[in-house]
Amino acid sequence: MNTEALKKAVSICGGQSALARAIGRGVKQQNISYWLKHSYVPPEFCRDIEAATDRQVTRYELSPQVFGPAPEKHTAA
Repeated sequence: MNTEALKKAVSICGGQSALARAIGRGVKQQNISYWLKHSYVPPEFCRDIEAATDRQVTRYELSPQVFGPAPEKHTAA
């Protein structure tokens, strides 16, 4: 996991507690702190973080070992 991606998500949301609230599903500030300390975000929360940051932090950045590299962006012809 890219720890910088999770730090960026925390910053975008306004702190660990705010990110936890944005994720919902029982996630607490302590979970975010644990993930930062252990450089790991459970894959089932990566899409929630992606949504909470309006795709400024993607699941591909948070967990490339699960989601693989980010797909190439397509341009309109």
